[in-house]
Amino acid sequence: MISLQSGGRPAAFSSARDDAVGGFQLQLEPSASSSATLSQLHFKGRDSHHEVVNEDAHLELAHKLYKSGNYKQALEHSSTVYERSPQRTDNLLLLGAIYYQLQDYDMCIAKNEEALRLQPRFAECYGNMANAWKEKGDIDLAIRYYLVSIELRPNFADAWSNLASAYMRKGRLDEASQCCRQALALNPLLVDAHSNLGNLMKAQGLMQEAYSCYLEALRIQPNFAIAWSNLAGLFMESGDLNRALQYYKEAVKLKPKFPDAYLNLGNVYKALGMPQEAIMCYQRAVQTRPNYAMAFGNLASTCYERGQVELAILHYKQAIACDQRFLEAYNNLGNALKDVGRVDEALHCYNQCLSLQPSHPQALTNLGNIYMEWNMSAAAASCYMATLAVTTGLSAPFNNLAVIYKQQVKTAEMLPGNYSDAISCYNEVLRIEPMAADGLVNRGNTYKEIGRVSEAIQDYIHAINIRPTMAEAHANLASAYKDSGLVDAAIKSYRKALLLRPDFPEATCNLLHTLQCVCCWEDRDKMFNEVEGIIQRQVSISVLPSVQPFHAIAYPIDPVLALEISRKYAAHCSVIASRFALSPFKYPAPLPVKHERQSGRLRIGYVSSDFGNHPLSHLMGSVFGMHNRENVEVFCYALSPNDGTEWRQRTQFEAEHFIDVSAMSSDMIAKLINEDKIQILINLNGYTKGARNEIFAMQPAPIQVSYMGFPGTTGATYIDYLVTDEFVSPTRFSHIYSEKLVHLPHCYFVNDYKQKNLDVLDPTLQHKRSDYGLPEDKFIFACFNQLYKMDPEIFNTWCNILKRVPNSALWLLRFPAAGEMRLRAYAVAQGVHPDQIIFTDVAMKQEHIRRSALADLFLDTPLCNAHTTGTDILWAGLPMVTMPLEKMATRVAGSLCLATGLGDEMIVSSMKEYEEKAVSLALNRAKLQSLTNRLKAVRLTCPLFDTERWASNPITSKLLKMILTSHTIDENSGITRASSLESNNVQDWAQLLVKVKELEYGKHGLIDQAVEVKMFHGAYALIRRMIRKGIVPDKRTYGVLVNGWCSSGKLREAKGFLEEMSNKGFNPPVRGRDLLIEGLLNAGYLESAKDMVRRMMKEGFVPDVNTFNSLVEAICNAGEVDFCVDMYHSVCKLGFCPDINSYKILIPAVSKVGRIDEAFRFLHNLIEDGHKPFPSLYAPIIKGMFRRGQFDDAFCFFSEMKVKGHPPNRPVYTMMITMCGRGGKHVEAANYLVEMTEIGLVPISRCFDMVTDGLKNCGKHDLAKRIEQLEVSLRGV
Repeated sequence: MISLQSGGRPAAFSSARDDAVGGFQLQLEPSASSSATLSQLHFKGRDSHHEVVNEDAHLELAHKLYKSGNYKQALEHSSTVYERSPQRTDNLLLLGAIYYQLQDYDMCIAKNEEALRLQPRFAECYGNMANAWKEKGDIDLAIRYYLVSIELRPNFADAWSNLASAYMRKGRLDEASQCCRQALALNPLLVDAHSNLGNLMKAQGLMQEAYSCYLEALRIQPNFAIAWSNLAGLFMESGDLNRALQYYKEAVKLKPKFPDAYLNLGNVYKALGMPQEAIMCYQRAVQTRPNYAMAFGNLASTCYERGQVELAILHYKQAIACDQRFLEAYNNLGNALKDVGRVDEALHCYNQCLSLQPSHPQALTNLGNIYMEWNMSAAAASCYMATLAVTTGLSAPFNNLAVIYKQQVKTAEMLPGNYSDAISCYNEVLRIEPMAADGLVNRGNTYKEIGRVSEAIQDYIHAINIRPTMAEAHANLASAYKDSGLVDAAIKSYRKALLLRPDFPEATCNLLHTLQCVCCWEDRDKMFNEVEGIIQRQVSISVLPSVQPFHAIAYPIDPVLALEISRKYAAHCSVIASRFALSPFKYPAPLPVKHERQSGRLRIGYVSSDFGNHPLSHLMGSVFGMHNRENVEVFCYALSPNDGTEWRQRTQFEAEHFIDVSAMSSDMIAKLINEDKIQILINLNGYTKGARNEIFAMQPAPIQVSYMGFPGTTGATYIDYLVTDEFVSPTRFSHIYSEKLVHLPHCYFVNDYKQKNLDVLDPTLQHKRSDYGLPEDKFIFACFNQLYKMDPEIFNTWCNILKRVPNSALWLLRFPAAGEMRLRAYAVAQGVHPDQIIFTDVAMKQEHIRRSALADLFLDTPLCNAHTTGTDILWAGLPMVTMPLEKMATRVAGSLCLATGLGDEMIVSSMKEYEEKAVSLALNRAKLQSLTNRLKAVRLTCPLFDTERWASNPITSKLLKMILTSHTIDENSGITRASSLESNNVQDWAQLLVKVKELEYGKHGLIDQAVEVKMFHGAYALIRRMIRKGIVPDKRTYGVLVNGWCSSGKLREAKGFLEEMSNKGFNPPVRGRDLLIEGLLNAGYLESAKDMVRRMMKEGFVPDVNTFNSLVEAICNAGEVDFCVDMYHSVCKLGFCPDINSYKILIPAVSKVGRIDEAFRFLHNLIEDGHKPFPSLYAPIIKGMFRRGQFDDAFCFFSEMKVKGHPPNRPVYTMMITMCGRGGKHVEAANYLVEMTEIGLVPISRCFDMVTDGLKNCGKHDLAKRIEQLEVSLRGV
């Protein structure tokens, strides 16, 4: 008998049906007509009454076990009867019922069909077959079988009740109601029929009538669990979660193996904000029904919401394995995979969902989201429009369409005005969800972008009023306050965001930048350490860093880390470019370097968003027209629309070809550049505002160069060269650049002052100090850099200078104004008189240059130099003091000074020398005046301001010649050759080889002999001779020599041998490298071993698994776990297959340093690779969770471990008890201790002592006493 349970499942997943199977009950008493038949069959072929009795005993026991829910044991006894009497229809009926409960519906149908062949009019068999077909999803066939059952036995009340459930599944509610009433007319005490009638009433919205039906079922049978569950569903839908909780608990108490009730109980716990209890309920549901897709789905959703994304992925996959048509599981699995960066897999999940239901709105929206991230706006918009064609009740499509509209404005892909459409979309979002804080924040962001900052602030504040704990709203409000000049309010809001979410990388980094902009230096070192840690973590897990490359150049972070930041942003641009799916571009044939009377011009393309009123155009305005047009054809591609300024018009006039591509998509621009046959493409943006580096990632030109816009490395594999100079980027610092360095003579930093600012030199146009309120009698030091370039160390130095130079002052800009108060207070705190600090507003370009000459000496900022400002003040004739460091941005001012010819007098090498130089020049006015006069005198002749020479000489000769030459150089030239390893007697071995006719035999024989007598150089000479004879060394040859060198401790020689072979194009086999790595590890040369693995991976090779494991173990022991994780992911991408020992090393290592998500990822990979985890792999993960205070997660994972059939051993239980005790979880410790004893494990004495002491200390004396009694019973003490 099937009885139905109302669904009412407000979980992450819901089924199309609103009911579920409650239980299967047999018609155990056959009708009178069939009884005789059964009796006859019972004795057929039996000679022994004893055997018959034995069969009956088995059958009776099978019935009892079935009723108690012990279906597997019931199957054993019923099968025993079947083996002896396969034609007993009463047993066949029972077998069918057992298989049904075990969810083997095909076997259920088969056994009932066997019974029907023996007894064709067996109504119960038809009824039970109908139940099975209903579970298999064939409702129409189920209905036919129910009708046959009723036709055979019209008074079969259970069949009428179950037919009602089938009609309900088909939506035929009137017929279902008639069947229920017919069932009750036949049997008024049929509780299933009352419950099913209640479900019908509920489906029609008749809640009170449904309530009465459930109560009637409970009046008849108070322990009827299904009615309790359905009653709970009513209260759950009405919002009375506490009553629902009470009734679901009653249902599972009465029926411990009731998966649907556990599922809904879990949903109630989840709604009450008790996720740990919800997880336990879902786990109980899948324990009782292992293929329960919905329970796995809800378990996954709960894990996902708790941030346990890897676990969520595992459970979503289990849900899909149970139900291949589980739409929401595919969709939500896609979301989880996308969160961990597995975007291609996520895309597959969304498409799988849409293949099953093409109009699935959530999957369409999520697919659109991926297209958006891939910069494929048209495809994304199509998905969102398709979603809105299905439903206008979802806010996400409106939200994301708004984002697309905003992007279209940014790239000018459509006419201006789409911000209005974006705001209209956000208004729709707020129509659907008036209290949607996210929608308010997004609309606020749009207002902010179009300059309506006050409206943005209102939206952010409204969002915060709705959801005070929304960290993003506080962070965006902070950004709006910052744009409004309300810096203190911005700082306060950023801090509030971080208070709400301490692990908020973007807020942390933006707060630091805001504090840096206004020189708020409290806790500066601590914050920079925190930000550097954030960057390192993000880089290690391939997340786009929260610090942009442009900010990184001005931060006191390791230059190598700054390079890694650029690499991540470059890789991100490559991903965007790859989504356009362009075929590789074909390039024009390379032109030789231009000589006299030679035809053909070199085509150079400049790409920038700054062709307008921007410092870049101020500096380079004349450059584009100064190229020698006989040799060079110049193309300028403008990424920004015309701003109407003279600077834009000037660039358009100067360039031979000026193309406005601002209205084109990135792939169209790349195609245009390639069609123009550009040979050298120059990126004038780098990582600055308006850049579209994905164009360069598409590689439309054969040679791509970075210049001017970004003073640092791009980190891009698709940028071949960085145009710089010897001082700014010395060769000794080449390791912090990804590009090849092209060193221009003098200074790389071009400017246009001689063409545009000659009037500055006119003495009749000079300003007076009084024009700006500057004291006439003071010695004025000046720094016109933005305040973010300053730091406490340089400002302390300036204060020292002011204190040492009488009657001196420091002239700064309100750049921004909010920093003035802090710097004044800081100076006073350092003992500087208040009137020694002078602030003025930022001025227009011409005025700024002219008034710069009113100062006596410019003080540069070492952390990030004066670049454009440096050329401004030098053109004004103002000397400076600058101190270069390591990064490019810290050395530009020094290069500017050197290009005047007076750099030695302005460049210092230490902070002490900086202070002494400034004081010395200030106190020796004659010396300073001499320097000033000489600087003014060389402005029209020095290389720094000679734009024409820069354009005609370096670019068309040195730069282009260097680039073209390096690109057409013979592949064998320029190779660094290893020093010869031959010794004097090696030639004898080589001559012997020549005489050996069979070279294969000869090489092995002689090389083996040479290695055996430790004549390694002789063996090497033989190998080289083989190569000259055209014979490629095989694996064995490499292995013999490398192994010989390593075993003799000659690791350097082995390494040199492999490197030289590789350089010559004879790639050594993996085994040769493995031997060297193992030798290096054995000798303690860990860094060299790591370097060897890096080289292998770079060349596309992977180490042997044993070598990899040895290396990983050594590196983990050295504490460099992050390196190991990165290496693991890198080698796996190359096809490496880790073994169980790899995971035995990695999982404990990452767990120990708190990288629990990585540990879960490894565990998941281990299982996917076909390995079975064992307790020692679970233990470190659990221990890591405890260390981080994640007790609930640890308990959940421990339970998960048991559910999956990996029983913990005594050490794991001991650890659980110990960690619980240390964390104050004494009751949990007691539970685990008792659990140990229940499965036959005896706890150690220390566990008993810890638990009892802890329980007593927290007042649990009764429980402590019971634990002591348990110990006595186990140990007799």
